Amino acid sequence: MWSVVVQLGDGVLACKVVPVDLESILYNTYASKINGLTRLKFEEVQLGQRAAIYARVSTADQSCERQVAELTAFADRGDFKVIGVFKDTASGTKANRLARNRIIELAQARKIDAVLVTELSRWGRSIQDLLDTLNRFSGWKVSIVAMNGMTFELDTPHGCMMATMLARIAQFERDLLE
Repeated sequence: MWSVVVQLGDGVLACKVVPVDLESILYNTYASKINGLTRLKFEEVQLGQRAAIYARVSTADQSCERQVAELTAFADRGDFKVIGVFKDTASGTKANRLARNRIIELAQARKIDAVLVTELSRWGRSIQDLLDTLNRFSGWKVSIVAMNGMTFELDTPHGCMMATMLARIAQFERDLLE
């Protein structure tokens, strides 16, 4: 797919996504109907975001496979390009987890746009850690996306409030288990 940007002078008039074979038709249509057309530019656009799937279980007698299957289907529905599946078997209170650390490295290197999780508590159960990670990801333009479609970003007041509340709930659930 291609993005068509029609410019009049210095301003952008329209932006549409069309197959590239319509280039000459669009140019002729716009050129004949719009006086002052200065440029018709075609740019390739990325339709799907690059995502890492992250699944975590707390104990060795549990399996990540259900989470992975559900997240893979979610990624397909959401047009995410999955670049890797990462699994940890560790407590959600521990921030130093091998697969999680690898995802953070990918995020910092801008090799992913999103981390897909079944729920925020899979990423972690500590308020401080969750908010710290979300802040770091925000600076790298990477989002944590839960399977229910909720995106955890701290760029807006609503996003910050929701992330803080859900991080507290995740820690509360962990505290109840102790």
